[in-house]
Amino acid sequence: MGGPRNALATKGINLDVDLVHSLQGLNSGGLANDSVLYRYGGHAEYLLNVDTGKLGLWPGGFLKLKGESQFGSYLQGNETGTLLPPDAAALYPLPFDEETTLTSVVFTQFLAKFFGLYLGKLDTFSGDANAFAHEWKTQFMSAGLGPNPVTFTTVPYSTLGAGVLLLPTESVLFNFSALSPDGTANSAGFDDLYKEGVVLAGELRVEVKPFGLPGHQLIGGTWSSKTFNTLEQDPRLLLTLIGLPISVPIRQQSGSWSAYYNFDQFVYTTTADGSEGFGIFGRIGLGDRNTNPLEQFYSVGIGGQGMLPGRARDRFGIGFYYGRLSSDLRGLLLDSSAWGLEVFYNIAATNWLFVTPDIQVIEPAAKQASTAFLTGLRVQMRF
Repeated sequence: MGGPRNALATKGINLDVDLVHSLQGLNSGGLANDSVLYRYGGHAEYLLNVDTGKLGLWPGGFLKLKGESQFGSYLQGNETGTLLPPDAAALYPLPFDEETTLTSVVFTQFLAKFFGLYLGKLDTFSGDANAFAHEWKTQFMSAGLGPNPVTFTTVPYSTLGAGVLLLPTESVLFNFSALSPDGTANSAGFDDLYKEGVVLAGELRVEVKPFGLPGHQLIGGTWSSKTFNTLEQDPRLLLTLIGLPISVPIRQQSGSWSAYYNFDQFVYTTTADGSEGFGIFGRIGLGDRNTNPLEQFYSVGIGGQGMLPGRARDRFGIGFYYGRLSSDLRGLLLDSSAWGLEVFYNIAATNWLFVTPDIQVIEPAAKQASTAFLTGLRVQMRF
């Protein structure tokens, strides 16, 4: 842009804009009765980061503002029979649909090199980081191969909160936060701040280098004091699915929890800094079976970057996930488990254009659904 953007970056002001186009087709299976369905959706993200130290104000201060726009449509569970959407972007229309909203405004202040505080409206989807399976724009498309889905019940996508960062060494990061349990992306949330309780979330991530190869180990957990509808309900509630009005008391309980672990580990690198090569990853998650649709969750796979000559920025991945449904949820409509397999190759066409073909095979949670075969194509434009 003629240089002004770089000049602003040297003063601590960075603006990034991404636009992702997604085309995904249900080619067979699911709940579509062998019909072929295609859906197109778009997602734009606007991210502004300000470093108060570089700006000449005071050291250790960081401000992040994140806006998002959503348009189009994505394959839904009533078409695929899946519990987790095959395109993670479909998670976003839940709080906001075809609109633009400010999903994150966070101020962080480091009081020492190893200690910082933050507060504001938080984007929680950045948690449970993994080098090979986290970023849905350029890595795995499925929500089953991103941040651990056992946390979705207790932690809103966008909500008010505050927290603390501890960095005792360069390789260790501990993050603990207290969140409002009912935040939404398209509202400020001050009227509902901690009205329904509190969510406590903690996460420890450690960098490891066995044999000089980079990797990470992560463990975390969440607990919410909010009142939840329990999954163990009167079977007569199934009659409401066919439109019959039935008056049945809803059973509730106070509190829900989740615990999770993940790792990523390079097993081969082609560069001295370890940025190119391939490795393995895995996730384990446990959820409160009384309130969480996912009682257990597991994923494993291979990911990498720059393994082909002349293609240093290309990424690839092969991943498998398995979710065991809550024993209180299984019954006439849902099986006891669901799984999915995904393969992608992310092509860095230019420094600003990335094209990602994607293939998925999913065994859905719905009993009436058959094994689904999906193909997808994402185009990411970085401005």
